[in-house]
Amino acid sequence: MILASTPTLAKNELLLSLPTNANYLVEIIDLLGKTQINSIINNSGAQINTSTLTNGIYIVKIKDNNGTIVLTNKLLIEK
Repeated sequence: MILASTPTLAKNELLLSLPTNANYLVEIIDLLGKTQINSIINNSGAQINTSTLTNGIYIVKIKDNNGTIVLTNKLLIEK
């Protein structure tokens, strides 16, 4: 399974490329461990609105239907 998220630098949106049209849970978590965005996506190409996030470093976690983490990536928000 190949997953990709771009960019790791974002302003107002995070673009995701997922292998199938399955449901995924996307969590964006700040460095204090607080979940800032929780979103369920169900298509292979998705956009996550990040305009509410302040400048900083976040962790993106993508989980499949079973709750298994399939991707963990750093995200830098710079506006």
